[in-house]
Formats: sequence, structure tokens, C-alpha cells
Amino acid sequence: MPTRLGLVADEPASGALRRRVRALQRALDRRLARLAQGIDVRTVHESRIAARRLRVVLHGFARVLEPAIARPYHDAVAEIADALEDLRDADVAVQQIEALADREARGSTSAHAWSIRRRTRARRALRVALRTEAWRRRAAAMRAAAANPALVLPSRAPVGELGRGILERRRRRTRRALRALRDPRRHPRAAHRLRLEIKALRYLAEECRTAASGPPVREIERLHELQDVLGELRDIDALRDELDVQALQRRRERRARVLQRKFRRCRRVLLDDWRRA
Repeated sequence: MPTRLGLVADEPASGALRRRVRALQRALDRRLARLAQGIDVRTVHESRIAARRLRVVLHGFARVLEPAIARPYHDAVAEIADALEDLRDADVAVQQIEALADREARGSTSAHAWSIRRRTRARRALRVALRTEAWRRRAAAMRAAAANPALVLPSRAPVGELGRGILERRRRRTRRALRALRDPRRHPRAAHRLRLEIKALRYLAEECRTAASGPPVREIERLHELQDVLGELRDIDALRDELDVQALQRRRERRARVLQRKFRRCRRVLLDDWRRA
């Protein structure tokens, strides 16, 4: 019984991918429409996820896509995701400071007021961007690319076989990066790149998963946990120069050490799972 990309069936990749790209584009359209109606943390988060899922499929299955259509399509989706990044970072800064500080401490630190102002500016900038002609043209071009039958090249390769090969190559890449990184706080750029690798692998695994093939649910859960740890560690370390109260700096540092230990545990477990597979 085929699901998602249809890995169970021996369906040609062209038909399965064409349907999946159109479904992902519709999902992104729905979230951007909600964003235009009202900007909040949830709608921004869901829009970013929808854009990233579409980008991962366009990039992962690039070998069976028409480059003249797929490349500008991928770039347009990336521009949408980038436009949401400032507001996402501002939202996270507010959440992290509020998690570290009790109500009384928030009033005594300029960091909380600064983060609120930053979020307000980012929300205003996104609201303006959503109303521009450039945004509307980009969104229309994305819909046209998804609907274009020429986007996916004719292919007799079963989508299941193609998906498994793509997953295995991505898994090897992620495994190498994970083995190389032992201390994410000492190497923040490498940690950020690793998080992007893990996220792309997880999204691909979720796209390719079916009842009878694809990666196990456990691997997806491990990847998700490691992605979240690296993400929070990056977010909380970003506050290092912003917190002006020593008590908050101490709380931030304690939380960072907890996350660092969790990273080491998650790293070890995932590498062990891959070694036994």
C-alpha cells in the first residue's frame, strides 16, 4: 500500500514525485495564507517547516528534476524561508529569556525589553514583505513550477529504490559530520551545519517512510531529539552577550551544560544505532 512517496509500490519516480511536490506546495500555500491573516509564533514555525520540507525534496531528488525549473523553484522556496528567519530568531530569544528569568527578573533586565523590541521590528518587517509585489510574484512562480509537468523528468526507476539510495547517501554524510563533532559549543559553525544535515535527513526519512520500507521510526525519533538539542544549544548560546544580569548568565550556563551532556548522550546512541544497523 503506497504512502507518501509510494515506496511500497514499484511506481515510477516521476508520477510519485510529481504528486508529492504538488502536495507539499499546497501545504506551504495554506500556511503562508494563514501567515498573511495573522503573524504569530505558530504560523511562522509551521510556514518554515513547510518550506523546509519542500526544499529537502527538491534538493534530495534533484537528479530526476528538470534543473531549469527546479533550481529557481528551490531558490524561491529558500527565499521564503529566509524571510521568516529573523522573526523566528526574535521569537526564540524572547522565549529563552522568559524561560531563564522569573517575572520579577524580567523587569530588572534590559535583555527582555530588547528582545521584545526586536520581535516587534521583525514582525513589522515580515508584515510589510507579505504585502509586496515581489512576494506575490515569488509565490505565483512557485505554484507554477509545482504544477509544471516538465518539473519531473521521465524516469522508470521505482521511487522506493531511488529514495533508499538518496537516504543512504545522506545518512553517510550525516554520520561523518556527527563523528567529527564532539563539542558543539567549541565549534558552533560545525554544530549549525550538523543540525541542518540532521534536519534534512529526518525530513527525507519522514518523506520516504512507509509501512514496509524506509528508515525505522526509532531513527527518526533519534534524529529529531538530536536536532532539538543542537537547536536549543545554539539559541541559548546566542544570548551570551545579551543577558545583563549575572543570575541569568548563570542559569543560561547551567542550561547549556545540561544540553551539552544531552548532546553527547544522543550522539552516542545514534552512532551506536547506525553501527548495529
